[in-house]
Amino acid sequence: MKIENTLILLFALILSYSCQSDKDNRPKYESSTFVGSAACQSCHEEQFKGWKDSHHDQAMKIADSTSILADFNNVSFTNKTITSRFFRKGNDYFVNTQGEDGKYHDYKIEYTFGFTPLQQYIVKFPDGKYQCLQTAWDSKKNQWFDLQPNLEIKPNEWIHWTGGGLRWNSACADCHSTNLEKNFDSKLSQYNTTFSEIDVSCEACHGPSSSHVNFYKNNTNSDSENLTPPTMNMSKALSSKELVDQCARCHSRRNQITKVYDYSGTFMDHYEPSLLINPLYELDGQIRDEVYVYGSFIQSKMHQAGVVCSNCHEPHSQELRAPGNAVCAQCHMPSRYDNQQHHRHTPDSTGAQ
Repeated sequence: MKIENTLILLFALILSYSCQSDKDNRPKYESSTFVGSAACQSCHEEQFKGWKDSHHDQAMKIADSTSILADFNNVSFTNKTITSRFFRKGNDYFVNTQGEDGKYHDYKIEYTFGFTPLQQYIVKFPDGKYQCLQTAWDSKKNQWFDLQPNLEIKPNEWIHWTGGGLRWNSACADCHSTNLEKNFDSKLSQYNTTFSEIDVSCEACHGPSSSHVNFYKNNTNSDSENLTPPTMNMSKALSSKELVDQCARCHSRRNQITKVYDYSGTFMDHYEPSLLINPLYELDGQIRDEVYVYGSFIQSKMHQAGVVCSNCHEPHSQELRAPGNAVCAQCHMPSRYDNQQHHRHTPDSTGAQ
């Protein structure tokens, strides 16, 4: 009995230490609130300039002439038995397509979703639900296309554009806006989803920043040099694993297991990542479906060596640190690896990249 009690106590101590050690470098946000990206611009002009019009900035926008890329000049697109017509009424954008009742209706486009390589469009439904159209715009080929071209989907199916599979509130919103709260009422089957900024802004990654902003507003430059400012989320104090897990919040195929992401705990406290299974991944674990990199990256030699996302990607613009193979040549000697003897492909071909 004494041995059993000792083992239980030892296990409890290990568990307690493990949980605590994962959070040592994480800031506390109980007293901080969201202030918006405009509050960051004056002190972080270079970062703000890189972020402006980036994939994060364009993650979601109000649908208007500046954000919509697709052709809404009374054009039609047909897939299987469904024909959708895209048109305008004054300054508003509409689609006429099959609804949840199987009949055709006009739907107003409320929001754009992303911008390249494709842009999706969101329609408002009753009970606070927002649905993403199954027909999207290929912003590279400049043409409409169907997200499920090989399927004939019925209105009563979950993956119909009016169903749960393409519901913005539950399937997409957490990663495309800042301070997103789904606010689903299971008894009424209603949403009251809110966000502080429509896109992926500064605080989506760095957390609520009122304490940070107020620290520099209330202290002169000479004062602040002798004081410790509030710690921001995704700071340089994070280990490589912690930093990758911060990006994994959105750059992974996963299910959310908490009602809201509150910048506390670890990635696994809020999300359950998909396993490396077929058809999501190739048999060797490489990317096959839309899995957003994380699952493959954490099993790589780069991750084991401490390489992080920002070693290759500038975090604010999301652009590569260098063009083409030069981004790899930051660590891998070009003379040894960027040649035909190593990669066995014709120079400058796709295989040589």
